Amino acid sequence: MSDVSLPAPSVMDRLTPGTKAALLTLLVGALCLALESATEFLPVWPEAWTLPVTEWIGVSLEWLFDIIRPAMRLISAVLEYPMVWVNWLLVNTPWP
Repeated sequence: MSDVSLPAPSVMDRLTPGTKAALLTLLVGALCLALESATEFLPVWPEAWTLPVTEWIGVSLEWLFDIIRPAMRLISAVLEYPMVWVNWLLVNTPWP
């Protein structure tokens, strides 16, 4: 048997990568809160980093609706005739 003992693991060795990431995030957040009043750039979101996602979605939906609108109008026109007939039948049939 060997009398060589292994060194005890440190606290940092026992932390999982997720725990280390969470601690780093808390540290950076606390640092940002502490420096918020001393800096100009921390309290305001940079305008250049804002993506026009709402506009992208709107343009994409307009494009999609322009493509499917004729097909939906055709389906609506085809379904209109049976619905008119059923409506006429139900309205003109005595209640009993």
